[in-house]
Amino acid sequence: MERTLATVKTEMEAEITSMRKAQSDGDLKALNNAESKLKKLEKEYAGIAVNAEYDKLKDSESPFIDAIKQRTYPILRHVAETDDDGAIIGYKLVEKARQFDPLDLCRALGIDTDWQYDAECLNMQFTIRTAKELGLPKAEIDKIPVSYAMQKKAREIASKGGDITSNSKCKEALQNLIDAMPTPVDDNGNKTLKVNSYDVGYLNECYCKKGKSALAVGTAKKGFFMGLICDILYRLVTNGKYSVEYKAIKSK
Repeated sequence: MERTLATVKTEMEAEITSMRKAQSDGDLKALNNAESKLKKLEKEYAGIAVNAEYDKLKDSESPFIDAIKQRTYPILRHVAETDDDGAIIGYKLVEKARQFDPLDLCRALGIDTDWQYDAECLNMQFTIRTAKELGLPKAEIDKIPVSYAMQKKAREIASKGGDITSNSKCKEALQNLIDAMPTPVDDNGNKTLKVNSYDVGYLNECYCKKGKSALAVGTAKKGFFMGLICDILYRLVTNGKYSVEYKAIKSK
């Protein structure tokens, strides 16, 4: 019998009920067992959900761009319910938005995926750019192209050089990646999506986070980097604008 979203959701709700009872009874073993089952069901639900989206996109003339415009699809996750003091008093299912994985999307729809190697190369180049901005010794920077985890084809592209220390070079490299992806072309076969300096700024500002050790910076992993590229594509196809989020004074 084919598993459906409704079927899996019903089973998820049953595990939520089990978790609530275990929480009330103080039975940690039963709680962990129910949560473990629930996590597997969440993964199954997400898989069915994204495949359903792929099936709908197959009827589109521009499935990749339509997915970029849609940006996300709904999944279900469990969260803890707390009281005013922060103590856990229960659990519930909530709907969350998951961004499309562009590589998985292309594979599912039979679209060329060779652009992934350009993406890996650009990710590595951004790591080198970050290292230079932080003033790492040349010897350490020279180790990055050799030790960076990437596929063979991506390493071959990277070996041909390409410094993106300057914003203009970075913009050029980003444009090359966007052009390599299944993006729109005009009547003459020319790519129509053009990146600007703000796209470079967005990628640069979102690329890093504080590292695990003191004075270290962590650069974007493959999945996160792909998400940033999709964000830029989303801005390009919707003519959107970037924004800044910060803690503001609450209105009275």
